[in-house]
Amino acid sequence: MGSVIFAAAARQWKQMRRDYQDYLEAQMRAAQEELGLNLLRRGSEASAESVFTGSVAHAERHASPELIEWWAHHGRMTVEEFERWWFEEER
Repeated sequence: MGSVIFAAAARQWKQMRRDYQDYLEAQMRAAQEELGLNLLRRGSEASAESVFTGSVAHAERHASPELIEWWAHHGRMTVEEFERWWFEEER
């Protein structure tokens, strides 16, 4: 029989990841509705999802100036930031 504490933590982590995916999809959809396809800098080979989920340096290097401005108004949470927020909300 496995650890009940580990099993509970694993379920909690999986739920957080599902919630983050929902958050990410909503953010990307909202940005695309407002900015159209203008999410990446011209010539960038990054994916739109990677600029939402990657490091701040990656986002600043590949996101369009319009998307960076959009984040200033709407926020941008990496999974690590979301996890901290989510955990505090659950408590």
